[in-house]
Amino acid sequence: MPRPEPVLVTGAFGNLGRGVVRRLVRDGLRVRAFDLPSAANRRAARLLPSGVEVCLGDLTRPGDVARAASGVRAVAHFAAILPPVSERRPALARAVNLEATRSLVEAAARERDDMPFVFPSSVSVYGPSQRERGLAGGDSPTEATDAYTETKLAAEAVIRATSLAWVIFRVGAAIEASPAATDPILLRLMFEIDPTNPVELVHGADVARATSRALVVAAAQRRILPLGGGPTCQLTQREMLEATLGAIGVTRLPDSAFGRGSYYTCWLDTAESQRLLDFQRHGFADIHRDFAARFARWRPLLGLAAPVVRLGLLRLSGPHRGAPPRPTLRDLMDAGH
Repeated sequence: MPRPEPVLVTGAFGNLGRGVVRRLVRDGLRVRAFDLPSAANRRAARLLPSGVEVCLGDLTRPGDVARAASGVRAVAHFAAILPPVSERRPALARAVNLEATRSLVEAAARERDDMPFVFPSSVSVYGPSQRERGLAGGDSPTEATDAYTETKLAAEAVIRATSLAWVIFRVGAAIEASPAATDPILLRLMFEIDPTNPVELVHGADVARATSRALVVAAAQRRILPLGGGPTCQLTQREMLEATLGAIGVTRLPDSAFGRGSYYTCWLDTAESQRLLDFQRHGFADIHRDFAARFARWRPLLGLAAPVVRLGLLRLSGPHRGAPPRPTLRDLMDAGH
């Protein structure tokens, strides 16, 4: 019997990609895991489930793209340049998030013009104005506000113009395994935001389940679907920060730590996404548990250091120090942060 064609997962060793690879294997699919040929990725490759085909390369190189897509049955395209790197290096963000996506779409279409193609975009493409409009759906207005959202929206347009059986996700905040949760510049930005700003979390395992389902559910194809954790995962900015900081023992921060800036997170209307993909399995308690588990081995030390960490966070807070408002990553970078 011939071996089944693999599903290509790009960004296979990233925050969400790792979970997608494992979910597809669990669901009985053969997987080709593609990512950059770094030492860290080579180490991570050794931990993949048995039978996963590892294909290392660079999506900005057409030859690597053609090699990655050769003979595949479907694509889950999770490779991306994320903030704050996307704002520090906008040319790189365009090369990876847009131009490499274009190359991959073309390579997939050469294999099969109606190939299933799952692409995770972001809740951030709705823009800061979405807060006033309420829950965001697949047809809600979008707004490019930085290099990241500009390239994500442009990539969406490239994908939608094809005959591929595409599914575009607008993914909420997946924090339980994200290094962004401890990035100093992103923490500075979080303090600039109005603490009542809405943010919807989603567990990475639920994104992985949605991806696996989207490859086979015909009714989901050629649709834009918001992916969030649902009502229990709809928090305010302050609630999210207090939960994540509380996991390392940091007590409630004063009101003076927070600014009044708008941000491009919102709550999502996931009723249709859930009906089609049946992906929501984890609530906020699960996300908080898994986030806290990242720090379990250091918890005794963190408990002792919590007052120092709290003081350090307050020093990161521009509003607490009386600094001028800098409500975007670009503002913070222009100020030398």
